[in-house]
Amino acid sequence: MSNSGITLTSSMRTNLLNLQKTQALFDVTQNKLSTGKKVNSAVDNPSSFFTAQSLSTRAGALEGLLDGMGQAVQTIKAADTSITSMKKLVEQATSLANSARDTSNTAATKTGTVDLGPLGAPTEVAGVNANDTFSIRLGAGDTITGTKNVSLTQTMEQISTAIPSTNTLAIKVGDNNFVKIVVLSADTVEALTKKINDNTKLKGLVTASVVDGKFQIKSTDAKNAITVQSLTGAGTANNTITTALGLDTGFSVKVVTAGTAVITGDAVAGLTSASTLSSLGISPTPAKIRVTVGENVTELELSAGATVANLDTALEAIDGIGSASIASTVFSVTGDAGKAIKIEDVTGNLASTLGIKTSDYVKPTTGGIQKLVDDINALSTDIKAEVDKNGYLKISSTTGDNIVITDTANATGVNGKAAASLGISGLADNGTNVRKSYSEQFDAVLNQIDQIVQNADTSYKGVNLLNGDDLTVNFNENRTSSLLIQGSTLDTAGLGLNEARNEWKSSADIDRALADIDTATSRLETKASELGQNLSIIQTREDFTENMINTLTTGADSLTLADMNEEAVNLLALQVRQQLGTNALSLASQSQQGVLRLF
Repeated sequence: MSNSGITLTSSMRTNLLNLQKTQALFDVTQNKLSTGKKVNSAVDNPSSFFTAQSLSTRAGALEGLLDGMGQAVQTIKAADTSITSMKKLVEQATSLANSARDTSNTAATKTGTVDLGPLGAPTEVAGVNANDTFSIRLGAGDTITGTKNVSLTQTMEQISTAIPSTNTLAIKVGDNNFVKIVVLSADTVEALTKKINDNTKLKGLVTASVVDGKFQIKSTDAKNAITVQSLTGAGTANNTITTALGLDTGFSVKVVTAGTAVITGDAVAGLTSASTLSSLGISPTPAKIRVTVGENVTELELSAGATVANLDTALEAIDGIGSASIASTVFSVTGDAGKAIKIEDVTGNLASTLGIKTSDYVKPTTGGIQKLVDDINALSTDIKAEVDKNGYLKISSTTGDNIVITDTANATGVNGKAAASLGISGLADNGTNVRKSYSEQFDAVLNQIDQIVQNADTSYKGVNLLNGDDLTVNFNENRTSSLLIQGSTLDTAGLGLNEARNEWKSSADIDRALADIDTATSRLETKASELGQNLSIIQTREDFTENMINTLTTGADSLTLADMNEEAVNLLALQVRQQLGTNALSLASQSQQGVLRLF
């Protein structure tokens, strides 16, 4: 307080000082009431201020971690929601597999028109020649789609370096003849489609195009089946163009040169060419046997004195019998190439005694009817060939797929007529492939699972716990306390799910799919349980952190916050003190005011 040349009495000075102190306390109390804090800076209370600041800082850091924990909870919930959806898809896949397991395909069949019962070989049928070839193709009759990825601008030689400079693609539509398209190695895919589409013999019958990156030839009429064959420039069969484009030419069947049928008798003691029927104990005599070669029947009658040599001569005189002879007391009969033979007793027991009696036709083992059947059956387990009870050749698609059978050019360039002559050429679309439909739906469900996982549908803020991403959740500000949530790759590969094998043609393929589904379900359940445990841990730590933040905040507040009731009372007391001080100062100045009255 500056004197400034002014003289105050002692009482006035004392009261003035008290008023100044009261005003200072009044200001402090008003500050506490306005801020709500008793410690507003380090000046107020260094120890409390810095301790509270430390506690508040930690509480703030934990508050930030709390946000991270909350986001981690949401990440886990997103993954769990995705697993729930994936379980539903797996259940749908299970339903499809079980439905397919409970159904069966209806075979598509193509039955010939020639009775093969009495015939020894296919070449016995008019129009069928050795080395004739025909193809058997399964699948859509009216469409052939390549398996190779191509573009319209690619040339044939770019697609395959093995393609010669000049090639021929032969195309057959329905009952029409093959149409040959010359394909150069320099031709682009677009040029090839134009050659096919602009061909006058094919125009209106087929269209060639590239669909989804695959070369395709499609008939304009679903009943007109398509067959393709790759030929050399000379017209002989090869696979260059069709292989390059991945076109299905079907399975090739070749008619084999027919061998001979042989009936071999039993060993008869003492049998020679001079043995008579009487010496052989044939009874009654004359004995009569029936010899059938194909559909030709001949009956031979021999007296009691006739010899085995006489039997040889009589048999060899029959058209279609090549030879009859004895070797080491065994009598045998051999037919001409391709002939089926049958020998029966009519009267007596001559054929039975010699062991040459047959209950049915004996046919050539080389190039015979059975050889053709065996060759077709060896092509694929999806194809079954047999001679039915009426003697007709029947070819079936066990999968229910359509069958297209077409005569083709052989290795020498000859286009035979074996299939047409046997009555089996053309389209058979009388089957149903129900399991294929189920398998395609199954694959579509698996594709959805992959899309959910691989296209980030299951991610949250860029973290996909179902596609291998890990998530670390920190629980303290020093990052020394944390939880690592390990991600898993749960696409179809990670779940152990595989696409439908072989279009589910066999029940074994479906059973494997069901086993895969069991594995996938188990892995999803395991991951869901793991996520549940992690979620529980995070939520527990989240609750703990919230409580800790509350504790820290309360501790900081207890050091710095003012007691508003107490400060209000203090303010009231200071106001009274201030009023009293003002009054006291007034009283102290009255003595000096008395001096003024003297004037």
